[in-house]
Amino acid sequence: MSTKEVAPPEEFWDRTRDHVLDTLATEPVEDQCSTLYSSIQVISSQWKEHKYSLLGLKEHLDFLWWHFLTVGMSTSSALDHQRLIHFLACVKQTGYLAPNDSAAPPDTEGQQGRLWPDLPYFEPTLSETWDAVLRGQRDRIPYHGLQEWRNLNLLAARLSISHTHDLKLLAVWAMRDVLEEETAVTAIMMEVVDMWLATCGYWLEEMAAYSLVVRPYYGQPSPSKGLTHHQKRVSVAPGKLAKEAGVDENHVGPSRWRFWRSRLQFLATSNMALSPWALSAISHMAEF
Repeated sequence: MSTKEVAPPEEFWDRTRDHVLDTLATEPVEDQCSTLYSSIQVISSQWKEHKYSLLGLKEHLDFLWWHFLTVGMSTSSALDHQRLIHFLACVKQTGYLAPNDSAAPPDTEGQQGRLWPDLPYFEPTLSETWDAVLRGQRDRIPYHGLQEWRNLNLLAARLSISHTHDLKLLAVWAMRDVLEEETAVTAIMMEVVDMWLATCGYWLEEMAAYSLVVRPYYGQPSPSKGLTHHQKRVSVAPGKLAKEAGVDENHVGPSRWRFWRSRLQFLATSNMALSPWALSAISHMAEF
C-alpha cells in the first residue's frame, strides 16, 4: 500500500479479528505464534519498501498486538505464555528498521518508539484491551467472566519478571481498579492482586519507600538527572475510594500503600470467599 492508498476498511479488520477468535479453539499457541511471526515479516518488508503510510503501519501494528494479546488471554498455561514471551523477545531483537534503511521520518520516532525494539503501539493496544476485558466491553468474548483479564495480567507479569518487556505498571492499574474503586470484588480479582504483589510487590514497595525517603529532597520539577529514578515515575490517578480516604497522589506513595493494606484487611475479615486471597496479598506487603 502506497502512502496515497486508503487504509483497509473497518469491515476488513472486523472480519480478520473474527477469524482470529474462531481459530483460538482449533489452533495451538505455537501455530498462532508462527502466524504472528509471518505478520512481523510482512510488516517489516512493507515498511522498508515504503508500502505503508504511517496510518497503515499503525493499523497493522494495532491488529498484530491485539492478536498477540488475544492469544495470551486465551490461556493461563505457563508453557503457552513462554512461547509468547519467546516470540516477543525475538521481535525486539529484529532490530531497528527505518524505511529503505534510510533515516526514519521524525514522526516515526516519537512517543511510540522504533520498529521493532520499542514495540510501537504495543502498550496503547494493551491498555485498551485490558480495560475492555475488565469491564466486559468486548463484542465477542471467547471465555466467560474475568478469566481473560486474569490471563492477561498473568502474561504481563511473566513478561515483566522475564525482563522481556516491562509491564509492571499494570500492577498499579489492577490495585487501583480492584481496591480503589467501588468494585464488586470477586475471587479472580483478588487472585490477580495477590499475583501482582507476589511477583512485583518489591517494585511497588520500593516506589513507596522512594517516595518517603528520596522524593522530598529530589522530587522538585527539575531535579538532577543523576538523582532521578526514572523507573519509579508512575502516574496513575487514585480511584474514588482512595480519594475519599485522603489519597491524593498519582504515584505509589506511603498513603496509597497503606490504603491498599487497609482495603485488603477489610476484605479479609468481611468476605470469607475473598479472605484467603486477601490474607495472602497482605503477606507480601511491608508496613510503612
